[in-house]
Amino acid sequence: MSRQHSKPYLVTTTASYPLETAEGAFNELWLQTFVFEHSEALPMPNDAAGHLVLPRVVAQKVEIERAVVRIIDGRIIAESTSEPPTKPGTAVARTKISEQVFYEKLAEMDPLTSNKLRTFLDKAKQMGWSVDPGQNSLMLKFKSGDAELNFGIFRTDGSFQNRGIGRVPQIGELYLKQLASVLPDARVQEAKDKFLKEVRKRDGSNLAIAEVLSVQDKWLEIIQGTINEFLIAQAEES
Repeated sequence: MSRQHSKPYLVTTTASYPLETAEGAFNELWLQTFVFEHSEALPMPNDAAGHLVLPRVVAQKVEIERAVVRIIDGRIIAESTSEPPTKPGTAVARTKISEQVFYEKLAEMDPLTSNKLRTFLDKAKQMGWSVDPGQNSLMLKFKSGDAELNFGIFRTDGSFQNRGIGRVPQIGELYLKQLASVLPDARVQEAKDKFLKEVRKRDGSNLAIAEVLSVQDKWLEIIQGTINEFLIAQAEES
C-alpha cells in the first residue's frame, strides 16, 4: 500500500508513536533527522507482525542516519542501523599508512630518497627486522618476545626520528651515541624523559631520511651490534 502526503514529515531512529497518530496525522509528524516526501508500507516477510515503512528522503534536517521503521502492536518504532556516536572523551583510533602509500607520498617530496629507503627497508626485512606502519610513518624495529627496539621513524615529509630506544638502559643510549658519531653535524639531544632522547642536528632540527641513508652501511653495523648486545642482556635476565 502506498500513500502520498501533501506535507513532508520527519522520522527519527529513536522515537515511537501510536498507530492512530500515524493513521490520522502522519503528514504532520515531526520527529528528528529526516524529511520524507512519502512512504510505502509493506507487509513483513513470513507473516511477521507489523509493516515495514520505506520512506523517500527529500531533505536532511540534521544528519543522515540509516533506519528501519516498523509498525508493531499499534506503534511506529524506528531502529537505527548505524553505529552509535562516539562518546566525548573516547579515544579515536588513528589510521595507519600502508607501505605503498608511504613510499608514494615520500616520492612526491623526494623520489630518489623514496626509492633508496624502499631498498634499505627491504634489506632490513631480509635480516629479520620489522617495518611497522604508523600514522604517515614507517618504523624500523627489532622484536624479541614481548620486547622491541625502535631504531628509527621515517616520515612522509622526508624527516627521520629515533625516539623510544633511549629508554633502554645503556644499550639504547650507546646506540644513539654511535649513530650520532657517524652523522655529520649531529648530536644526542638529552631529555628528562628518556623516550624523547634522540639524535638530532646540532641546531636541534630533525635529521633527514637522506642523511641517515648516506651512512647506511655503518648504520646497519651499529643496529646489528645493538641487537646482539640486547639479546645477550635478554638471555642473562632469563
